[in-house]
Amino acid sequence: MPMRDMCYSYRVVYSSELHFQFMLSFCLTDYRFRIVVPFILLLGTLFSMDQWIELAQNNKSLVLSIPYAILSICLVCGFLFKQMRFALVSFGLLIIYYLIQTRLQIPLNRGTTLLELSILSFLLPVGCFLAYVVDEMHFTFKQCLLYLSTLAVMALWGNITLAYFTEAHLEHWTQGVLFSIDSVSKLPFVLILYSIIMIGISALFVIRYNRIFDIVIYATLLFTSCVFISFDTPYISSVFFTLLASCLVFYLLSSSHELAFIDSLTKIANRQAFNSDAARIGKRYAVAMIDVDHFKQFNDRYGHDVGDQVLQLVASRIEQTLDQGKAYRFGGEEFVVLYRYKEHNKMKENLEAIRQTIESYPLTLRDEHQRPSHSRVGSQQRGQSTKAKSTTQITVSIGAALSKKHRSLHDTLICADKALYQAKRRGRNQVIIDRD
Repeated sequence: MPMRDMCYSYRVVYSSELHFQFMLSFCLTDYRFRIVVPFILLLGTLFSMDQWIELAQNNKSLVLSIPYAILSICLVCGFLFKQMRFALVSFGLLIIYYLIQTRLQIPLNRGTTLLELSILSFLLPVGCFLAYVVDEMHFTFKQCLLYLSTLAVMALWGNITLAYFTEAHLEHWTQGVLFSIDSVSKLPFVLILYSIIMIGISALFVIRYNRIFDIVIYATLLFTSCVFISFDTPYISSVFFTLLASCLVFYLLSSSHELAFIDSLTKIANRQAFNSDAARIGKRYAVAMIDVDHFKQFNDRYGHDVGDQVLQLVASRIEQTLDQGKAYRFGGEEFVVLYRYKEHNKMKENLEAIRQTIESYPLTLRDEHQRPSHSRVGSQQRGQSTKAKSTTQITVSIGAALSKKHRSLHDTLICADKALYQAKRRGRNQVIIDRD
């Protein structure tokens, strides 16, 4: 094959690989993808439940033990990786699975089995949402003790409720408000509605915040609710707790990846991610450096909180307007865009669109000197002021450079930085592309 064709083939393969990486990254972080995938796994497992039951019957001891092993791994790794919410949820799931295996392995119409299952189905969502109270950034033994004490109080309430129903001889407690539809589930219908509402709330958290831990709670409630509703199905607790524990491992690794490669303020890739991607860069690419104009003076005048909002605004506008590229926060008020093509006009058009969309967005400012010191006073005054709120425009200067045959990425970055310096020297709020 001629050398030119080989080079072209390499560029096509690399471009396709990089495009796949961008698409995969988008899918894994998109809230719709995160909501749909656990649901698809749930349906797929339910439709293939006969095969899972056959597998479990042939490997009973192994199937029953796998959830313990994987959840224990999640518990230990959660503490090691400082992901305390993961660890606490994993601990709670270990307790739930242990109770299911030791107390609920008899028919639901015998003894207090159905009542105990109903209590578990009510308490588990409460325990999951309580994990949000834990502050992972400032986690202390006191917080851990408080959370475990809360779980102990919930367990005590469950025992008291169980004892009350038993001593009062309320054998027909499923008649009335706690009725069940046997064709759907032995679980009281009100608890089924309760589970659906809890799943819906967790899904709203995913849509609103799209954090890894939101997905953990959503998946946990989705899979455990299916276990409680279809509890008569053989081995369903072992199968679904194994699937859930495997998802938790994946989410734990994803969360650790975010901590390493995602900027915590702007939620875009950081400099370490850029260095990782740069090691796999091909020969045809373009680099743009974006710098917020007069950011230091702006930060000194309005405060660091407003400065952080500016950086978040710039990052979000870059992400929304970016075409076939990836944005990184390079440090401070500086951002870098890595394009996977080498076309001057196409890049210039996209960078101009980024500059304009940032410039056209009015940033509302608050007067810090007149701001009430107490939050209650501020909430009472909110909406009463007739004075027009001041706004300002944020502008950015952009310098870019195209890759050259005998020029490294480091040298291309230097050229882009020189172009950025030219843009600032010429008055800022403009795009300059290196023509060397």
